[in-house]
Amino acid sequence: MGAEIAEGVRYALGNSRIALVFGLLLSVSLFVVNMNVVVPLIARNVLHEGAHGFGLLMAALGAGAVIGALAVATFSVGRPPLWAVVAPALTASVLLIALSFVHRFGLAVVVLMALGFAQIAFMTACNTTVQITVPDELRGRIMGLYALVFAGMTPIGALIMGTVAERWGVLRACAVGGTMGLLLITTLTLAWRQAPGRAGTSSPGDGAPSVP
Repeated sequence: MGAEIAEGVRYALGNSRIALVFGLLLSVSLFVVNMNVVVPLIARNVLHEGAHGFGLLMAALGAGAVIGALAVATFSVGRPPLWAVVAPALTASVLLIALSFVHRFGLAVVVLMALGFAQIAFMTACNTTVQITVPDELRGRIMGLYALVFAGMTPIGALIMGTVAERWGVLRACAVGGTMGLLLITTLTLAWRQAPGRAGTSSPGDGAPSVP
């Protein structure tokens, strides 16, 4: 089992596209996807809303996610191009920064709906890229790593964001999380573009044909 897990890790690190997707997923999970920490504090401390207002904010986030899922299911064909992974990640980071300037309930609803859309578009693009790119014999191991990076890093990100919010306020926590996400996503994408051996088509061992 240990040898098989190691083989999956080697593949994930050796395939430039998969390594980039995991890096983006790690960045977003740590600093951007922390709505369970951010939204309750915004509802109570910034917008001065109770349980009803908090429920509406979470409903807006969920509505955006549903719309995003339907849009992705309608328009996606084959493996997403790299911009379809990077763009929603950058958008979610920018929207989290925008949330740090929100002081009105209606505007918070709009921003959270857009955030839900961007987050589900990003997660779907990541998942689809990994599922289609990875060869059949490694898919289970790579998806296990995917779950570890996504689900395993989110609690750590919640701890970071919660600590920042406790010390400097939830709006600054949003600004810090969005800025860190933006910097990491931009750095990873630029590093990938400049990496030797990078190609726009499938690399050896991708197990998938080139998809524009």
